[in-house]
Amino acid sequence: MRTDEITTWLVRRNQDYVAKRDGKLHLSKRLVRLKDGTNVIGKKLPTVIVGCDYPDIKSHPGDALVAAVRWVHSLDRDCSRFALVLANPWEENSKSKGPNNKKKDEILTPFKTLARALNDGPTGLEVELLLLHRPGKLSPPQSLQNPTWDTNKDKLTRWKKRLEHRSKNSLPKLAAHLKDAVDHNSFRWYLASNGKEWSGRVEGLQVCSIDTKKDSQGILAVGKSLDDKQGCKKGPSHEFCKILSGVQDARGLRGDSWVEERFTDKDVDGVAEVIRELSTSRAVGDLRKMDKEHHLEARILRHKVPLLARRQSLSAVSDNPFQFPTLWHDEDGSRPRYLDALMKSGDTPWAVEIKVNSSGSLIPYYSHGITQAVLYREFIRTALPFHRWFQDKERGLKPDECEGMVVVEEVDYDLSELRKTAHCFGIEWQEVRY
Repeated sequence: MRTDEITTWLVRRNQDYVAKRDGKLHLSKRLVRLKDGTNVIGKKLPTVIVGCDYPDIKSHPGDALVAAVRWVHSLDRDCSRFALVLANPWEENSKSKGPNNKKKDEILTPFKTLARALNDGPTGLEVELLLLHRPGKLSPPQSLQNPTWDTNKDKLTRWKKRLEHRSKNSLPKLAAHLKDAVDHNSFRWYLASNGKEWSGRVEGLQVCSIDTKKDSQGILAVGKSLDDKQGCKKGPSHEFCKILSGVQDARGLRGDSWVEERFTDKDVDGVAEVIRELSTSRAVGDLRKMDKEHHLEARILRHKVPLLARRQSLSAVSDNPFQFPTLWHDEDGSRPRYLDALMKSGDTPWAVEIKVNSSGSLIPYYSHGITQAVLYREFIRTALPFHRWFQDKERGLKPDECEGMVVVEEVDYDLSELRKTAHCFGIEWQEVRY
């Protein structure tokens, strides 16, 4: 059901509602808000109805629930309970433009996970999650049990084995030689979660790579991001080409166009010179403007931007950083969602989501970080096939006690409402300058 179908039904039931964009709260017009849901759910509860045309319900499932919490906080009365109604965004409907060909659990499971986290949270605010199959047919409140991950058990076991194998990989001689030649703290080697590639990065921006199976040869190239999560689609290539062309005696590197330059041990001095120039640009030049979230992530992981949670410092779980793979639902064929930073304090793992705004839609973007942090945390707590990896002697962590944090760039804007919303889900909130 789309928003227009929902509002037509509400009018027939003489139900007061709001279905317009709220610029102050940054709420979509497709988030239908009812201060009193008596005529819809039979209870005098603030109620939010989410149609299948709600923005990004497929790619960002659960964001609507976090937005609903922000709306509930804005009401002119104390509220300890509200209702969220999902209007069958997964069912076939020829009139709908929503993601109706997607399986039900792909959308519903993240909502259930967030609802359970909210109901178990520290503030006492609770939500009832209901399904509206068609006007007049409302399901009872959904049960909010943990996912079993049975469908993807084999996949998670494979991922765990890859992480175990990854832990045994040592830095190749070529990588170690280049690291020594660059001699700059901002240049670090990351190892992908699948253990297939070493990624040489300057403050999070990839500048070179080495295949673990062909570790006598590397590639000098700027812009690819770890695990192919997010690439730099513009900007770095021009800056890279300018720097590469400007370095005197590039030791055989062509430097005449934007290409991937292959190098071996004999080329290390020239490659190191290029990387040092890139490091300078990453610190104070044009490259500082690119891939800003990975920039902040890198500084967090090497403790240049300290994180504190409950008076304890957080540190990286691995000396060779990587993005930890997670799932948000247990459907067959579900794709991995990568956690920005897996950190720890004592024997407690922390799922850290990092946000630096560059799109202009600051509140929805930072709000999405809360959704992500909750879903990452709950996956680590419940995905039993991964628990032994956390619990082994090397790490000694308690995954069932995992916590979550959102780290955002400090801005000249009041983010107290987002901090309050994060707290409802038991998520720490930290604003940083870097």
